[in-house]
Order: sequence, then structure tokens, then C-alpha cells
Amino acid sequence: MEWINTRAGQMQKSPIRKLFDRASGMRDVIHLEMGEPDLPTPAGAVEAADRAARDGKTHYTANNGIPSLRRAIAASPFANGLSYDPETEVIVTVGAINALALALMCTIEPGEGILVQDPVWLDYFELAKFVGGEVRHIRTVPEEGFRVSAERVRQALTPNSRVLMLNTPGNPTGVVLSRPELEEIARVAVEHDLLVVCDEVYRTLIYDGVPSASIAECPGMKERTLVVNSVSKAFAMTGWRVGFAMGPAKLIAKMTQLQEYLNACVATPCQYAAQWAVEHFEAADAMREIYDARRKVMVAGLNSIPGIRCAMPAGAFYAFADVRAFGMETRILCERILEEARVVCTPGSCFGSCGEGFIRFSYANSIENIEEAIRRLRTFAARLPHAEF
Repeated sequence: MEWINTRAGQMQKSPIRKLFDRASGMRDVIHLEMGEPDLPTPAGAVEAADRAARDGKTHYTANNGIPSLRRAIAASPFANGLSYDPETEVIVTVGAINALALALMCTIEPGEGILVQDPVWLDYFELAKFVGGEVRHIRTVPEEGFRVSAERVRQALTPNSRVLMLNTPGNPTGVVLSRPELEEIARVAVEHDLLVVCDEVYRTLIYDGVPSASIAECPGMKERTLVVNSVSKAFAMTGWRVGFAMGPAKLIAKMTQLQEYLNACVATPCQYAAQWAVEHFEAADAMREIYDARRKVMVAGLNSIPGIRCAMPAGAFYAFADVRAFGMETRILCERILEEARVVCTPGSCFGSCGEGFIRFSYANSIENIEEAIRRLRTFAARLPHAEF
């Protein structure tokens, strides 16, 4: 008998993981494919978890997280200067992905529309499909810097659209949407009664003084926006699996009930580690400075390779490079780069059809490794014919 249901059967393994697994059996490989900080978790966070465990804080917590962590989140820059009740409007989840999944499971009826920007983190598409939503791509183009606009959101709307998923700063593009852009999108959300699920996990990684904004700050939006974040990228704590969401009390309450049945709660010592991090934002600031230096080396290096063009990303830790000049499907190009140059990178098509022709390179790696990867890529590219820009 076949035990796997249709939705699970249709799920695909992440192309990023496929490349990672393929590279795992190779020697002398430089990994630029994963959104995985190479920096260590701050010692203070580790010590907080150790202290909690030694003090016997190893049992269940409230389903929505320990009160002190929820209070810290509500009082932190993650709250975007807005007032959230830590008792009713904040939930601690098993990473940001858990918050996104809980939100969709609590809001989407089968067949209802979920608007997803393209290109974007590929998990959005799989989650939306798994909950039975009708995925509508908000198509963006390189000529406009892959920016999501109100007009492009309108083009993706259908009569059954219910949820708009946004990611700013963006993965894979590094695009940071401005306050005016978000206000225009907000007007569309209000007009069409959309819930906005805004993934802000790269909010601490914005460079060059680019203004930071959240759609939740726009008029009429706090009550219809779920802000999702985590300590994973900001504090190099991906393996601790602590995310959180802030939003309407009714939605947070339902997410909390569902979390009881799925996870019970986030691992208790990890919550205390996250509390230390949220209360010590200077650690995130220090990491941003490191990524900023790497960003400049990565983009300058990519632009020095004939056939590659790369805009300077305003946020996150990815460079989204234009490789259309090589006239090759990016999936195939990335496979060849792995085999011939021993560099792992991610085809833009993984992030939606609008990403085809681009490759994502993560600069969450050392400058030494980035420089070596650029040397290998330059040697590899010299063997390929390419169109002139």
C-alpha cells in the first residue's frame, strides 16, 4: 500500500540541498550555496543556554515561548518600533520557517490564493503548495532590480487571493524595499483585504545606510501583518532553531494552539540563548560589519570576470549575479562550476522562473575562501564563450 499522500508526494528536494549533497563527496570544495553563517554563535548566547540547562531549565515551556524572551522580542529592534503585547501578540517558534508554516496552516483554505514574490526563497513555494494554496507568482525583472511593486502585486491578484508573502531584505536578490514602495503595496493589501506575512530574517543585514522599513509600520498594516524573524542569520544561530512572529492576537493564538500539537515548544535552553542575543544587538552589528567587507570583495570579484555582472546587494548576504551572457541554463552552469571549479553556488531558477539567468553566491564565508572561489570562477569562465554586454 502507498502511505504517502498526494501533497507530500509532490514535494521536491531542495535543489540547494541536492548540490550540497553532491559536493559532500568531493574534495577541496568551496561552499557559496548555503544561507549558513560561518561565524560562531556569540559566547554570551552559548553561556546563557549552558547556564539555563545547569539550572534545570530543561522542561516544557509555554507553547508560545518563555515570557522573558517574548518580552525581549517585543522591546527589541525586531519589533520595528511598534507596540506588541508579549502575552498575546508574540510567539516563539522552531525557526522562522516554522512561523511561516504555522501562519499558512492557520489561514489558508484549500484553493485560496497565496501571492509570492519571484525570485524568492524556494521554501515559500513548497509551503504554499503543501497547505493547499494556489500559488501566484509576483513576477519581478532584473531591469527593475527585482523590486516588488504595488503594480506587480496587482497583476498577480485573483478574486481568491488571501495572503501576500514578502521578503525584505530579499533572498536571493539582496533587495531592500523602501518605505514608499511598502506603503504602495500596503494600500493594495488593505484594498483587497490581504494578510501580509513579512519575512524579515535579514533585517539586521542592511548596508550603506540604506533606510530600513517594515510594511507593518505602514498605515492600517499592523493589524493585518505577521512579521516573521529569527536569531538564525542575525546572530549566527541557525542550528539553535529559534524564530518568532509578531502579529494580530487572534492569529498568534491559533498559531500557538497549532504549535502545541506540532512542536509543543522550542527547546528551553535555546530560548534562553535567544533571549541573550535579542538583548545584545551589538553582536548582530559586529557581524554585519564582517559581512559588509565580504560583500564588497565578492561583488568586485564577480564583476572582474568576463561574462558576469553583479549589482551590489543592499541587504542579506547573497550576491545575485547575472550570467545570461553565457547562454546556458543556470542549473547546468552551476553543475559545471561544481565539477570543474569545485565551487558550489545556487542556480537562480531555484528561486522561481524569474531567477533564471542568475546565480546566487553566498558571502557568508571567509574573504580567503571568497577570493579563492573568484580565482577558480575566473579560470572556469575563461573557457566558456560569452556574449558581450
